[in-house]
Amino acid sequence: MNVNYQSDFKIIESTTDVDLTTPFIFTYMTVGSNKFVASFDGAVYSNCRRLDNGYLMVALDNPRFALGPLSVKREYFLTDSDFKDGICNYVTVQKTDINIVVGETDESSPDVNVPPYYQKGDKGDPFTYEDFTSEQIDNIKRPALEAAELANEAVDSALVATNNAITATNEANEATNLANDARDQALEAAQVSHSAAQEANTNAAYAKDQGDYAKGEGDRISELIIITSEEASNVDYENINI
Repeated sequence: MNVNYQSDFKIIESTTDVDLTTPFIFTYMTVGSNKFVASFDGAVYSNCRRLDNGYLMVALDNPRFALGPLSVKREYFLTDSDFKDGICNYVTVQKTDINIVVGETDESSPDVNVPPYYQKGDKGDPFTYEDFTSEQIDNIKRPALEAAELANEAVDSALVATNNAITATNEANEATNLANDARDQALEAAQVSHSAAQEANTNAAYAKDQGDYAKGEGDRISELIIITSEEASNVDYENINI
């Protein structure tokens, strides 16, 4: 089965012959890539869950594998009184039928057959959290820690985005205020211009009236002068008795 290297996908582990109460760590990897861990500590499943038919469904979320065939390392923690600490660390490494590729992802969930289960001895004391080594505990905790880190990064990104949005809003409000001030100044200038135009029109009308009056007076005086001149030309100066 081909899976694109950017894809999330699921694997069905055929583990019906395995004691379902046995803690385990399954580590999936390609050569030179990140590792993806699914685990069960005896109480809590991480990155996987048990199906009704007893199979194990592993959900590989953002695994970020390099290209190449996918392998899985399965580590079981079996209670076995034949061992000094009462725990048998049973490890298998197996290639799956999955290839991480650049191209298309096949539309199915691959089945991975688990090798024949370990034949353990007499059951020892119940497995407890203290039976894990610090490395095993780190492997079990890693998915949760990585998820928490991603969540923190998402929160930080959200805070940055919120601050950027607030800054953009403040800048937009400031720009709006400047635009409103410019509009008010333009309206005030328009009112002043309108008042000046009205005053100019009034003065022009007054000047026209004065001009019309002056012209009328000039015309009247001119008529008087013409009449006086005509009368003067008709006077008989020789017969005037002085």
